[in-house]
Amino acid sequence: VRYFVAGLGFGFALAFRTSEILWLAPALIAISLVVKRKIRVTMIQYFFLGLIVPMIPVAYFQYQTYHQTVLGAYGTLGNSAFSQTSSSTISKIFQFIMPWGFHPIRALGKLWQFSIGMMFSTTGLGFFGAIALIKQKHKTMNLGRVYAIFSLVITAWLLLYYGSFSFIEYVFDPNANLLGSSYLRYWLLLYVFFIPLAVFFIFYVGRYFPKKFERAFYILFFSTIILTSLSTIIADPNYGLVVTKKA
Repeated sequence: VRYFVAGLGFGFALAFRTSEILWLAPALIAISLVVKRKIRVTMIQYFFLGLIVPMIPVAYFQYQTYHQTVLGAYGTLGNSAFSQTSSSTISKIFQFIMPWGFHPIRALGKLWQFSIGMMFSTTGLGFFGAIALIKQKHKTMNLGRVYAIFSLVITAWLLLYYGSFSFIEYVFDPNANLLGSSYLRYWLLLYVFFIPLAVFFIFYVGRYFPKKFERAFYILFFSTIILTSLSTIIADPNYGLVVTKKA
């Protein structure tokens, strides 16, 4: 029953947001490889039985709405160059992975604007932390290096999947960095994974200060992050608390 319920929960997660299978499936495979000695055939059967139950109505309504059961709205809205001129299996795979095509300049621009630019205290510092952690040669840092590399892989996937998607959310300033932008939701996984890396980088830099100044450096650095974050939340000209109160 436990395995059926686990599959049921996983199935409902995919039913609500099927596109997330691109990272949920690899994560499930990775977990399975770690605990493969404890997995039995009956566990897999009950898990996939539970998984299929919530997906049956999803597949039905997908077909009724889009006349296919896999790509859904993203595949319909996408301007993917891979599928517009070809119906080959490889083209369909690329359409599923990159539903809006691949536009590297635009993708890097979105990453810079909504991750590094707007969330520098997490993503920007996190990138530096990932590089610093990967360069560590001590054996105790092996798990940290794996985490850093995994975070960079997540970045690459988000870059491929969401980076080329372009839309205007604020007509008065199409290039505005908005706290309420959907892009923040798209890159949320990146912000979460890079927080530990950003903290590592801050302490990594702090070690190079003399002991008597190290504590002051940490206080100044973290205070700056807190104050700049609060200023954005309170004084943002589009979505800040001050503007919202006046509205």
